[in-house]
Amino acid sequence: MEERKLPNFLIAKLQQQYGKKLTEQIIPGYGQQRVTTFRVNTLKANCEVIEEELKKTNIQYEKVSWYDEAYIVKNVTEKELQELDIYEQGNIYLQSLSSMLPPLILKPKPRSRYFRHGSSSTEEKQRSLQLFRTTRHILLLVK
Repeated sequence: MEERKLPNFLIAKLQQQYGKKLTEQIIPGYGQQRVTTFRVNTLKANCEVIEEELKKTNIQYEKVSWYDEAYIVKNVTEKELQELDIYEQGNIYLQSLSSMLPPLILKPKPRSRYFRHGSSSTEEKQRSLQLFRTTRHILLLVK
């Protein structure tokens, strides 16, 4: 893999934030290709239907062990996934694994209140409803 040269200002910022030793471990990550991951929108679909579609279109995948509705795709890009009906119909969301963690960590309780700062898109609102099904009040603060 070709090593990517990072701008000096970024290296300086990383060193300021994390120190020289940890920065040396972080920098190689900038040159690695990001894995394609998604999760199922359980308000519209279920894992079985999505897996059937993936098999039908010869898409290789791996289930994420700590999140039942999350998948790592092996042989297609995000752009190729976006061309599928399951994406266009909102049955799956492209999302990084790290972005899937908050609802799993927070574990909202029934009647809890949830505050979300972010996008005002319909997709974001559906995602919030899906992740926090037991929550009575969801407040989205948008830019």
